[in-house]
Amino acid sequence: GAAMAASLAAAEDRILKLATDSVARLLGPILAEDVAHRSVESLAQAIRESLADRDAIRIRVRGPRPLFDGLAAALGERAADAQFEEQPGVDLSVSVGDMLYETRLGEWSAGLAEALR
Repeated sequence: GAAMAASLAAAEDRILKLATDSVARLLGPILAEDVAHRSVESLAQAIRESLADRDAIRIRVRGPRPLFDGLAAALGERAADAQFEEQPGVDLSVSVGDMLYETRLGEWSAGLAEALR
């Protein structure tokens, strides 16, 4: 009986791991894209708010090109004020005057990976 229970528990663990891995492979890219989009939108909103009272201010953006492209689209004509420096990684860092804004996609991704283990 004990051997049978142990065998069933081991089989259950294997099935759970396979199911979790499959779900992670399927949902990971979708969730990451959605979170990236929401992060860029939140970042754009924060930048718009900080620029509301200022006409001529420099926006410095560092990070991956695809996220910058999304941010530039969200900023509209204010994107022309942005100075972009492409850097490796998954996060954008934006400085507007003395304010610094960052996405936290790397932390989110690491947390998701840990939760799925």
